[in-house]
Formats: sequence, C-alpha cells, structure tokens
Amino acid sequence: MALNSNMSSVVIEQLYRDVFACISKATVDCIPSKQYSPNDFNVPGWNTHVSEKHDAARKAYITWLENGKPKFGYYFDCMKKPELCSNLLYVTAGTMLSN
Repeated sequence: MALNSNMSSVVIEQLYRDVFACISKATVDCIPSKQYSPNDFNVPGWNTHVSEKHDAARKAYITWLENGKPKFGYYFDCMKKPELCSNLLYVTAGTMLSN
C-alpha cells in the first residue's frame, strides 16, 4: 500500500508532535522540579549595605542625567563616587542646621 508523499509527511509530522507532547507531559508529571516564581528574586551577596550604596549610586546617576551629563564638576564627581557626595551632603546639612 503506497501512500502519497505529502500525506506521509503530514502523518509523520503529526506523529512527531504527538510523541514530543507525550514525552514533555511525562517529564513534567514524573520529574520533580522547582517552579519559577517571579517573586523569588534572590541575588547572592546582596544585603542592606549593598542596597544603600546602590540607591545612592542610582540617585547620583539620575541627578547627573537631569543636569545634562556634565563631564566635570560636582554632579560628575557625585556620579563617579556617590559615597563622597553623600558624606558631603551630611556635613553640609549639619553645618546648615548648626548655623
């Protein structure tokens, strides 16, 4: 019994899809795996100290952008080393409060 070549390729493709679907379903059903949750975000080494530094760097970068990306000066220095500018702001604020 000879089959048409188009018909046999359609049958073979359908058979392949069915076998693949069967294997995929068996894998999901039988092999335990951890389901990914988008709320399960954990970066090794990330802590509150790093988070504070990251927030300071982000604020310095945004301020630098808002001021036209200067190539030198206060905003440039803050963008390059935000910890220096945060300390300067604390000293300046303390000086202003004491005056």
